[in-house]
Amino acid sequence: MELRINEILKEKGMRMADLAKKIKIDQSNLSTSLKGNPKLSTLVDVASALGVEVRELFPETQPSFTAGTLQMGERHYVLIPVEVSEKPYIFHPGRFFKEVEGFVLRCLRNGKTISLCGLYEDGYPFALLYDSKSGRLFLSFSPDGDGYMTTVYEPQPLSVSKNLYTDELVANYIARNIMNDIEEKL
Repeated sequence: MELRINEILKEKGMRMADLAKKIKIDQSNLSTSLKGNPKLSTLVDVASALGVEVRELFPETQPSFTAGTLQMGERHYVLIPVEVSEKPYIFHPGRFFKEVEGFVLRCLRNGKTISLCGLYEDGYPFALLYDSKSGRLFLSFSPDGDGYMTTVYEPQPLSVSKNLYTDELVANYIARNIMNDIEEKL
């Protein structure tokens, strides 16, 4: 699938080199990571740097439909299906920890609502959602394939005390809690 990144760059009077510099990645690495089936985190970084929504990176000819909604308190989130051409991304425990730690760190630093999803180990679906309004991180995980458990984490109270905890320590702490919660359920 061809993304609209070059079209958006042209509209904004930017080049790929400018975009790569904005998201602090080598231009050749950026080009490589955008080919084929790019990771959601890469698309989120690109969209943020361009000042657009992730959905705007895709051609308008793609069907636009809603798979459902998720309600957390009074907030509603629209769940949009993503076409998977091959296998979904599978996170093995060591890689999963690093991805979650990096995800939490991005949440703490940029304060935007973002999500991360995939399969843990050999087929346990999970989704992480950071809600910027509440400052909470939600983990939905299906340890048995039949139902989902949802756990809420609150990283903000820890990160507010900058003199006691760095963002890196908070991200590591939350990632370890998430790993422990998942491992207990398996």
